[in-house]
Amino acid sequence: MNNEEWFKKRKREKLFKIAFSLLLFYMLYAVFFNFIMIIYFFATSLGIAVVVMITEIIEIIKERKDQLP
Repeated sequence: MNNEEWFKKRKREKLFKIAFSLLLFYMLYAVFFNFIMIIYFFATSLGIAVVVMITEIIEIIKERKDQLP
């Protein structure tokens, strides 16, 4: 692993930690001050997960169609 790859990996890890920390602080705020915010957050997260899952399934189906003789 050269220096450039190491810096990219380190930057990605740092961004992940920052995003996770912001998410944690948001959830703590929602739990202690406004419970409805956490419900909206989880509903939005679930919606995004469903959309991503559907697009991934469509991609897999397209790849399998291309592989058929």
